[in-house]
Amino acid sequence: MSERGPFSKRMLILIGAVAVGSLLLGIGLAVFGSKVSRAPISDANSFSESAVGHKAFVELLKKLKIPVVVSQYGSGKKAKDNAVLVLAEPRPFKKDVARGFQLLRDASTSIVILPKWGSRPMPKRKRWIGQAGLLPVKDVQWVAHNILNIDAEVSRSDSIGGFTVNRLGSKAGSVHLNVPQLITSDDLEPVLATANGMLIGKMKDLVDKDVYVLSDPDLIATHGLGKADNAVLAVAMIEHVRQAEATVIFDETIHGFLKKPSVWRALIEFPLVVASLQVLCTLLLLLWAGIGRFGSPQVPEPAIEPGKRFLIDNTAALLQFGGHTSHTLRRYYNSTVRDVARRLHAPELDDAGLEAWLERVGSSKGVKTSLSDVRRDINSVIASKRVQPRSVVLAANRLYHWKQEMLHGAASNPRSR
Repeated sequence: MSERGPFSKRMLILIGAVAVGSLLLGIGLAVFGSKVSRAPISDANSFSESAVGHKAFVELLKKLKIPVVVSQYGSGKKAKDNAVLVLAEPRPFKKDVARGFQLLRDASTSIVILPKWGSRPMPKRKRWIGQAGLLPVKDVQWVAHNILNIDAEVSRSDSIGGFTVNRLGSKAGSVHLNVPQLITSDDLEPVLATANGMLIGKMKDLVDKDVYVLSDPDLIATHGLGKADNAVLAVAMIEHVRQAEATVIFDETIHGFLKKPSVWRALIEFPLVVASLQVLCTLLLLLWAGIGRFGSPQVPEPAIEPGKRFLIDNTAALLQFGGHTSHTLRRYYNSTVRDVARRLHAPELDDAGLEAWLERVGSSKGVKTSLSDVRRDINSVIASKRVQPRSVVLAANRLYHWKQEMLHGAASNPRSR
């Protein structure tokens, strides 16, 4: 039988299963979403957990209750008021450097961290670097020149030496850098510098902007953050640059992570993708429930079956339920005897005389079933304290066979059982 209505029991169970499944999926994504929502990245950026990555520094600032935003669109405009824009290690590509130059024009306060390392991920562990090497000094100078629009010279040495200029005070501490990278430029005012060049400088002659330069990214990279007082110095640099309660915005468009805001994209990304999946599954189930079946619909069975059989079965069930089987068997015996006598044109006699007359007629017809035996069987069933339905049926069946033999002859009727 075909199920009627758009919400059968099976359909409701299926909808419930989908709802529970998507809920569990949402909980799983909420717990592990940060681990599965992004492909493994080992480059120098805020998403990277590798040795050259900046994610550890971002997490450190968050732990220190410094508001941090990792931005993938409109970073310069976000940093216009009471915010610090950080361009950490722009890649030495024209489009990335050009984008960084434009971002500096939009922001009011910025920090440019020059690149230093080139790396490749491990084949089997994409979050880790497999190979790393220093970028050519000319590439770093090209980035500094084009993103800051200044003439600068980048140099590297075996040791950084002591600081000759220190505007960070005692927070500077001791620094440990692998092949220290320093910058020298007449367009920069030293904030933290040695005899060989500046580690941190500030651009001169800017009226409405503050642009700082960190020459060596090892200060914030994962592999250098835990060495000496590097972490303390990196945080001191941020605190020196930003005003009270200012947000630090790490731009990732210079690393190729440009993502324009879009409602449609948000619906297919975590966490809204969970709600989108639930809505989609619900719509598909509703569509499935509303699609008509192939072929003509099966006609449902009527509540009351046609014909006499249903009526007879129902009546018998009601009589048995009410405990009237004995009375019914007695009525069936009397009506059957009278019907046979009428059809055989029996004379007007009392019950005993009529039974004797029918016995004589049966004997002359060769009837093998005796009416007196049938009566004794019926009286025995009626007299029993607990009437069994099987006994009632057997007695009634024997009476029926007697009637058939009396009316149609013994040869035409099966032997009673």
